[in-house]
Amino acid sequence: MADPTTVYWMAEFLLRERTISDDLASALFGALPSPSASASSSAAPSVRRAILLRGLSSDLSRPRFSPRTLRLIELLQHHNARSNPLASNAYLSVATYIVTSAPDFASAVSSIFLRRIGGILKFPDASGLASDRMKTVAEEMAAALTDPVLRAEMVGRNTLKEAMEAVRDFLEKEREEMELQPCFLETAAQMSECFIQLFYEIFCFVICYL
Repeated sequence: MADPTTVYWMAEFLLRERTISDDLASALFGALPSPSASASSSAAPSVRRAILLRGLSSDLSRPRFSPRTLRLIELLQHHNARSNPLASNAYLSVATYIVTSAPDFASAVSSIFLRRIGGILKFPDASGLASDRMKTVAEEMAAALTDPVLRAEMVGRNTLKEAMEAVRDFLEKEREEMELQPCFLETAAQMSECFIQLFYEIFCFVICYL
C-alpha cells in the first residue's frame, strides 16, 4: 500500500498540470492507490483545491453543468470568507442555466433558487457568494413561477453561453492563484537541484585544495 502522503503529492502534480487533459488526468488519478478514509479527510488544502478545479474544468469542457457544479464552487469558496465576484457570477450563471434548461421549471426554481440560493442570501457573509445581482435574479425566478411571460423570456435566454463564460473566468483566476505556489513535487525537485549544485561546488572546492 502506497503511503497516502505520496499519493497526494502525485495527485496534486497530475491535477495541476494543464497540458494533461481532463480525461487523462481523471484516468491517471483513478489509477493511483486509494488512501484510507481517514487519510483522505486530512488531505492538504492544495490537493483538495486541485481536485475541485479539475472537476470544474471537466464540467466546463463538456459542457455539463449540474448541481454538482454548484457544489464544486461552494467547496472552492468554503475556506474563503471574502466576497468573490467571479465565484458569485459563476455560481449564479450555472444556477440560472440549470433552472432554465430543466424540464420542470417550477421544481428547479424551488430546489436551486428558493432553497439553495435562498440559504446563501439568508447568510450573505458565510460563503462569499451572495451579491445584489443574485438577489435580483432570485426574485425574478420566484416571480416567473406565476408569470408565464416572464418565464418564457427567462427560458429563452442563452444561459449556457453565459454560464460557460462565467465558469471559465472563475476557473482561470483560481488556477492562476493556485499556480503562484508550486506543488510539493516541484518544490522537492528544486530543493534536490540546489543540493546537487551545492554538493558539486563543495566537491570542486575540496578537489582544488587536495
